[in-house]
Amino acid sequence: MRAKKNRGERYVDKIMRKNLECPGPDLLSFFISGRIAKVAPLPPRTSQMIIEQEPDTLLLIETQDQKSFIFHLEFQSTNDHRMADRMASYHYMLRLKHKTEIVSVVIYTGNERLTMKNFIRDGKNYYEYRLIDIRDMDPELFLRSENAAEVMLAILTGRDEDNKASLIRKILKKLQEMLAESRSLLDEQIGIFKILGSIRGDNIQQQIIKEEHNMPILYDINKVFFYKEAMAKGRMEGKEEGREEGKEQGRKEVIESIIAKMISANMPLSTIQAITNIPIEKIRKLGNIPDPEN
Repeated sequence: MRAKKNRGERYVDKIMRKNLECPGPDLLSFFISGRIAKVAPLPPRTSQMIIEQEPDTLLLIETQDQKSFIFHLEFQSTNDHRMADRMASYHYMLRLKHKTEIVSVVIYTGNERLTMKNFIRDGKNYYEYRLIDIRDMDPELFLRSENAAEVMLAILTGRDEDNKASLIRKILKKLQEMLAESRSLLDEQIGIFKILGSIRGDNIQQQIIKEEHNMPILYDINKVFFYKEAMAKGRMEGKEEGREEGKEQGRKEVIESIIAKMISANMPLSTIQAITNIPIEKIRKLGNIPDPEN
């Protein structure tokens, strides 16, 4: 009988499935030889008679040399010593349904030493799948991804505990760069990152929290929506005026609008000054912010 997972383990499994519903090209290339030409997600649920199972990730892969097969990926956070039986069952049902080659991989994400077997022998019958401890994977494989969900998984890789703080900073920096246009989405992904970090222990989760607090504020003003919107409005007003003073007035209103929205977003005054090149005294005046020294 499979050991029941606690609520936390089930939630982590759910995050893992969600994060890698459709792995990126670099990650797929780690598992699959040959150049991939096409990837198509398949409906995960498969059933035969009274048995129903739902794989974590199921993709139809076509390579450039016209080879076609199903890629089945499972994530396992605990040592389940019936894993080989489960994978053999998946393999049988998927092959029966799709009538094509099945490439099966299990990534172990747990903190305990990996003790599961990757094969089952039953008389003359033999089945084997690829079993990988995520700690044996290179964090750079995930850091290169353009998918934020994949980038976060780098925290589970590697065995160099001394460089975890550096890895955490790299992950946070990449998330900031990828999600610069949405602070709410960035906060949401960092929250998930903390949960994933807890798999490696409370100390890793605390390191993530510490590095998050030390994280520099990286605002690319050209990517901020309200900036682009305000600049477009200012240019239009300047064009309609058709005069230099009209353009200057439009520019002034743009900057004031930007500053007002930055202040309402609780952005530090020093950051606003760095972005707009407006003296802090003037920023205080525009935002009706009292000088603490007075």
